[in-house]
Amino acid sequence: MPRRAVFSRMAVLMTAIFMSSGSGASAGEPDCSSGQDCAEKGIAIGRAGDFVKAEPLLRKACDLNSALGCLKLGALYWNGDGIARSIPQALASMEKGCRQLRDAESCQSLGDIYLMGDQEIRDTPKAMSYYSSSCDLGSGAACLSMGRLAGQGAAGTEGREQEAQYYEKSCKLGHGMGCVDLGYLYAEGIGRKPDLSRAEFLYDKGCGMGAGEGCNNIGVIYEHGRGAAPDLDKARSFYERACSLGSGLGCSNLGALYYYGRGVPEDYGKAGDYLEQACGLNFGPGCVNLGHLFEEGAGRKQDFMSAVRAYEKACGLGEGSGCVILGYYHERGQGLPRDAARAKEYYEQGCRLDDGLGCSNLGNLFLNGDGAPQDYGKAGEYFEKGCRLGSSEGCSNLGVMYEQGRGVKADLAKARELYENACSGDYGIACCNLGNLFMNGQGDSQDYSRALALYDKACRLDNGQGCNNLGFMYWTGSGADKDPDKALGYSRRACDLNNPEACAFMGKMAWSREELKEAAAFLEKACALGNQESCSLVNELNSRTSPEKQD
Repeated sequence: MPRRAVFSRMAVLMTAIFMSSGSGASAGEPDCSSGQDCAEKGIAIGRAGDFVKAEPLLRKACDLNSALGCLKLGALYWNGDGIARSIPQALASMEKGCRQLRDAESCQSLGDIYLMGDQEIRDTPKAMSYYSSSCDLGSGAACLSMGRLAGQGAAGTEGREQEAQYYEKSCKLGHGMGCVDLGYLYAEGIGRKPDLSRAEFLYDKGCGMGAGEGCNNIGVIYEHGRGAAPDLDKARSFYERACSLGSGLGCSNLGALYYYGRGVPEDYGKAGDYLEQACGLNFGPGCVNLGHLFEEGAGRKQDFMSAVRAYEKACGLGEGSGCVILGYYHERGQGLPRDAARAKEYYEQGCRLDDGLGCSNLGNLFLNGDGAPQDYGKAGEYFEKGCRLGSSEGCSNLGVMYEQGRGVKADLAKARELYENACSGDYGIACCNLGNLFMNGQGDSQDYSRALALYDKACRLDNGQGCNNLGFMYWTGSGADKDPDKALGYSRRACDLNNPEACAFMGKMAWSREELKEAAAFLEKACALGNQESCSLVNELNSRTSPEKQD
């Protein structure tokens, strides 16, 4: 069950507290009668854009022990809104609000600062101390933050038990995401026995409290029939509610229903509208899917640069696949200038974000010395990381290195294991490579039947070499009954998939039947794909078929 990213934006500090910008004339003695009065007047003046006049009002409010005044004064200095930014003054004001005035929101804001603020002051133990105080003072949001930190291991070996306890307290305090995250633990059986009915109850409770992610997760339950009978109409309804509550994931899932026509009429336009909402809500995968629509011209006017902008936003939001797509375009010069060094930067970013394909593509650059110095050791490291992150391509490429002994000691057993992993992930090249090991008896006994089955799978996965090898087996009767018609069918399929050897073979067969026009077409394609023998045959064929010159 999906849930949103671990931390949302800093609730107080990362959003301007006054909704506008500007500055006004300096003020004299603040004209207010109490701490609450000073705080309210300071906030009102700040909203009007006069931050300089707001500062003394908020300062007096804090001096008069208004927790709201201390909080807003601290936020004013943290953000540097219309006044010089001062981290020490921001911390001092909020510290008074938290420790002296026992204000939950001030404690939570200090936790946000020490967890996600300027790099030089980040301190996770301090952040946890302030979140803990805020949670004790009744902040459900702070209890949620404590639970998530405990779940990440910040609380040590007892983290899993504490995680659930904090989520439960957050939920009881009326914070919807506490209910949702507790439901997630029950759904996935994390630290407890799986209980899908309990998970659904908690998701529904969170949804009722306005947590869009809870509504989304119930939608997932009904869409995929996990713990409940599939009901696409209910799924759509919950996704709609999630989206209306600001869940980018809910909007994205709703868009997917319309894109694939699941429970609703297929409608690329509506799919695009919901994906635009998801992207606007800073949900990175929604931006990636929106980019695909612009590329395909599905529900949107085909516009490659709009797609690029969507991928750039996704990458900036930490969605690794967006970075990888941009890297691919730069590596191939597809729609963007060919720039291997820029491709490397995007692949590195994708790999840092744990996108396995990004790691694998980065490994290819080091393997081939393209945009990076050739380095088999680094290539292998990135292939291994990619494989570990679920990239079948990474596993397959690492298998090639072990098969050929490039940068590592040759190990056919290891190569076979990696090919099997990648082939199970439907990566056609790996199935073909594994078939070659069985065909040639490398690392194991020769097994034509397994080779045939693997080549067949590779071919069905659109791997040209797999189709070519399958055609060879039927042509020669190696591991299969001879069947020239099947052989030619697979060879034609391989040529359609741009396999040069298959095109050359088809050209020779056509020539042998005196079908010279067809032979020329196959051989010319094989030549264009790099088969040098075919280039010579094309010249020979042309010299035979061209009319003799007249004197």
